[in-house]
Amino acid sequence: MARIIPMPRVRHYIALGIIIFIAVVVANLPAKLLFDAVESSLTGNTVIKFSEAEGSVWKGRLGLEYAGINLTVDWDILQMQILLGRLAADVSVTDLDSSSDSRVTGKVFSSLLSSAGFYAVNGGVSAVLLNRLAKNQFSMEQNIALDALTVTYQNQQFTAAAGEITWPGGRIGYEDPNRGLQQVVLPALKVTLEADDGHLLASLMPQGAGEMNRDVLADANIDGEGIATVAVRKRLLDLVGQRWGNVVNPDDVVLEIQQPVF
Repeated sequence: MARIIPMPRVRHYIALGIIIFIAVVVANLPAKLLFDAVESSLTGNTVIKFSEAEGSVWKGRLGLEYAGINLTVDWDILQMQILLGRLAADVSVTDLDSSSDSRVTGKVFSSLLSSAGFYAVNGGVSAVLLNRLAKNQFSMEQNIALDALTVTYQNQQFTAAAGEITWPGGRIGYEDPNRGLQQVVLPALKVTLEADDGHLLASLMPQGAGEMNRDVLADANIDGEGIATVAVRKRLLDLVGQRWGNVVNPDDVVLEIQQPVF
């Protein structure tokens, strides 16, 4: 006996088929068509210059220039994620300067349930690139490594965050308003990420530091509204040989900055 499929289920399959068909058609369009359509909104009032997009919407490449630094952005949309109701893609960003050796890879996503973020972000950012971005405000030795960075933002709060940013230590130069150019040798440092009560927390501390925040040098807190608060502790000033009034406790906050980031 033939099985009769209920009409609501048939409509569901038809709708799903139409969505998949449209997604496949759009994804195989040249990336240049999509970029040309949104170029004005991307380039308006910015100092970023874009080159012509290559490949398809599904898998392509875009070049960009910022402050004389040339980067390429490659993406590859993860097809199976579309069936789960979210858009996700493998993304990599590479510095074209042969002396830089900077490349970051990871996955970014956005869903219909107002969640967005990135995960499995790994790679390295060279001291050469960072020094160029600093524009003589500071200089550093050694490269920075990104290890398994993850951040998820949903319903105006950060619901997940993990991973580390590490630096092996070395010499840092910076401009002191009163004493001119200063140099200091710092130990290996790391930044850890975590989410707590809807906030994104980042803590700077020496590598191998203990728990309970007793070795935190500085920390940042971004709330769900996009307001970032950065707190610098006396412990960091002690590390670079700076004095700060009569503050004795190394865990005391000596400088706090608050700024919206989105």
